[in-house]
Amino acid sequence: MGKLWTTRDVRRHWKRQTTRIHRGDGAVREQKQAREAECRQQKRTDHPAAFQAALNLERECKRRWRVDPAKHADELARDAKSSQQRGLTAAAAETVGKMRQDMWQPQGVNGTEAVADYSALSWFKPDERIRDWPLMGSPAAVTSVLALYLMGCVVVGPRLMKDCKAFSMRPILIVYNIAMVALSVFFAYLTVKLAYFKSGYSLVCQANDSKTNPFWEVIFYYGWWYVMLKVGELLDTVFFVLRKKNNHISFLHVLHHTLALITVWLDVNLAIMGQVALFPLLNCSVHVVMYSYYALAALPPSIRPNLWWKRYVTIFQIAQFFVLMVHSLVPVFKDCDFPRPFAVFMALEAALFFYLFSDFYVKNYGSQKQGDSSTKLKGQ
Repeated sequence: MGKLWTTRDVRRHWKRQTTRIHRGDGAVREQKQAREAECRQQKRTDHPAAFQAALNLERECKRRWRVDPAKHADELARDAKSSQQRGLTAAAAETVGKMRQDMWQPQGVNGTEAVADYSALSWFKPDERIRDWPLMGSPAAVTSVLALYLMGCVVVGPRLMKDCKAFSMRPILIVYNIAMVALSVFFAYLTVKLAYFKSGYSLVCQANDSKTNPFWEVIFYYGWWYVMLKVGELLDTVFFVLRKKNNHISFLHVLHHTLALITVWLDVNLAIMGQVALFPLLNCSVHVVMYSYYALAALPPSIRPNLWWKRYVTIFQIAQFFVLMVHSLVPVFKDCDFPRPFAVFMALEAALFFYLFSDFYVKNYGSQKQGDSSTKLKGQ
């Protein structure tokens, strides 16, 4: 059969994945090229068939949601037509086991070993590299934030403000909306730079490369801040409560903010990259337009421009959800090496909001309605 990769060989090959990225772009490119050359040399000197079979086996296990390579190898061995194929399958399973053990068990958090879990629900477990970050890991923290948000803005807040005078928050709203515009531009720029330029992502079908992307730490660092941005966007509803705009706290508004935070939190917490990169890009692009509108609407009437384009903000959001729905369905029907359950979840979420925002548009702008809508649109 030839010599399998040793633990040292595997560690050398995968070292780049667990190296902290605090170097310049030139150093990253040089190390990537050196790693690729080393990999080619390893495949020439070691047993190429066993290594290639191991990669194929690992890819198939990921596609089937982390099925145990040993169990999957047993299935393949039973279907093998020759003893040579059965031996190659066993060698591939052994190589995958070494790769996984060497990659993750020594890299546990706080000196503990990371135990592999190949159960059907293992993808719900936080990634070992970021589970100790604030708000990451256990869902208790984000659940508490959402519980406070729903109780405070839907139940308690409106009752407390019932007999109080509405707050005039014009300066705060102007600053808040301008800050949201700036942050949306910043995160859209980061997505294009890190995902589509540096990582070379495909716009159509992109694998989840969180284990191999050399920029994973930078991406998830800013991904965590993107989660914090979604937490900050909950202030949209808080401002409605303080201004006694209870008619704006609609089912669509509350559901949109809640699911937006849950989706982004799951994305970062489970270390899902690749196909999901289009979401922050489109979402931030829409927010640039949307929060620009709200910043202008918060200006005093004497200097406020004519905001005739309000309905087009809604159209922009409807188009966003349609594109995200179609884009999320690609990994469902095509082998993109991307988690299909998460792709289905994103497609269903986009379809839900495509319907709800379309219904909002028809009710408020359909049938030649030209006046201000009775329910104010608030985006994600």
